Amino acid sequence: MAVTDSSKVPGGWLGLLLGILVTTGLVVALVVAWPEDDERALADVGALTPTTRYGVGELPPFPELPELPTGTPTPTAQLFASGLPEAIAQVLAAAGEPRELQEIAVYPDYAIVTFRSGDQLTRAAWRNGIVATTPAPAGVLELADLFSSEETDLARIPSLVADAPTHYPVPVTVTHVLIDRFLPFDERVLVRVYASPPGDPSAGGYVSYAADGTLVRVCC
Repeated sequence: MAVTDSSKVPGGWLGLLLGILVTTGLVVALVVAWPEDDERALADVGALTPTTRYGVGELPPFPELPELPTGTPTPTAQLFASGLPEAIAQVLAAAGEPRELQEIAVYPDYAIVTFRSGDQLTRAAWRNGIVATTPAPAGVLELADLFSSEETDLARIPSLVADAPTHYPVPVTVTHVLIDRFLPFDERVLVRVYASPPGDPSAGGYVSYAADGTLVRVCC
């Protein structure tokens, strides 16, 4: 292998050193610029990602409820522990006993039932013993999504809420529970118990169960 004679390099050692410095400067500039381009690309992808179901850290819009009468105590119902079957029964009775449900969403002190009303979906919400109804967001009514109240056992929810945190290696708090068919991933009526570390809802996941309480999946 030939050894470069610096006396034969144009400009000698000074020219060689200048070339190295220029090359190094270009590399540094590319490294500095790269993260900005990468972050911008990720942001573009995120902006184009559709959300079709309520996910971790996302809460469905709650219908406006009638103003509570003066003197009504602050909500104390803990639907994760008890009272859910009665609350849902009250919702269904107020809604005219709909037979085809799309989703039951349960939070510590309120619940929302989305059901078929003619050729559209309607929501009925329960909070502190009061029920209000509102049209569901515009969308296509998918008959395959629908199920009956008999296809899930609401009395099991407290035990599932207690079980879900045990499947994570860090402490988590249950935020909400969704009951639906979760199509196209599963045709069965599933109970998904969402949980996340306190103060960080985006870092959580969900545990799904079959209607009989059998564990199906621990997600995320």
